[in-house]
Amino acid sequence: MAVVRLASRLVSDERVPLLLGLALLAIGLLLNLSRIRRWAADRRARRLDQRLRQLLDRGLDAEAATLMLAEIDRLRRSAATDADRSRLATILRMCAHLYHRDGRLDEARPLAEESVAVARPVADRHPGHAAWPLVILGQVLADQRDDHGAGQRLREAYEDVRADPSNDPESDALRVLVAANYTMVLRRLGDCATAIAVAQWGVGVDGRLAAGSLPPFTRASAGWLHAALALARTDAGQDGRPDAQTAAEIWRGLLDLGVYGEHESEGMGYADFAVAYALRPFDAVAAEQAARRAAARFERLAVAAPARLARRQAEVEALLGAMAAAR
Repeated sequence: MAVVRLASRLVSDERVPLLLGLALLAIGLLLNLSRIRRWAADRRARRLDQRLRQLLDRGLDAEAATLMLAEIDRLRRSAATDADRSRLATILRMCAHLYHRDGRLDEARPLAEESVAVARPVADRHPGHAAWPLVILGQVLADQRDDHGAGQRLREAYEDVRADPSNDPESDALRVLVAANYTMVLRRLGDCATAIAVAQWGVGVDGRLAAGSLPPFTRASAGWLHAALALARTDAGQDGRPDAQTAAEIWRGLLDLGVYGEHESEGMGYADFAVAYALRPFDAVAAEQAARRAAARFERLAVAAPARLARRQAEVEALLGAMAAAR
């Protein structure tokens, strides 16, 4: 009887529907907590990315770096999923790239190394996620004249993008970027055969990108790639002039259209260097003119980032010295 009376009281209690509703709401919130957290994280990321773009577009690099470092510190404490770790690796890589671009190599390197360390476990499950951090680390190491270290990281990046099953334009653009950087380092290490093979693979990938499928600035990677291929072909005793000319045409187009400004024209200098290097066996006068254009451009750019441009300057000065000695 007591049980019956209790049941009767519960059924007749006006609070029961409210309590049941609250209970169902609580259960729904618990079941959707991960979705809510992901929505909040995505919203925060979009706002941060928008703010970073605004700062970088205005040339406020120091403010952008401060914002990135604060986000890195937060994500180090809270990253719990592959999406969180990918986000952390991305911000680390962006900050490393910013420091590298400004010639702050010693500050860029630990951030790039951490970005790689965070991205690697994700890439084991989702190939393609480690390539960008590995490229940045490879670039920093190359500018610190550690070609063997750079080659190791860029080989990993090459293997990562080759294993990635994605066939969208963004993934192909990353493959071209990896091929360009890996080709440069392989050629410096004296492995011209592999450098040419990697570059030709990258050129093939670039060739399947439909015009207009990506923002214009991504064409820079193709410019770097053709310049690197021209140098490798020349060192291998082949004619590097066509690839050097292609590199120069790509970069002239980007500069003429305003996609890149003069302060971002290192690739044009590298293309002129490739033109000079490839022309030297055929036309010493034209080769020297191209080399002097490259030297003048690197000298201007080195005012803002001397540590990063030091190797470019040394390469073109060595070429000019060899030309002078051969007169």
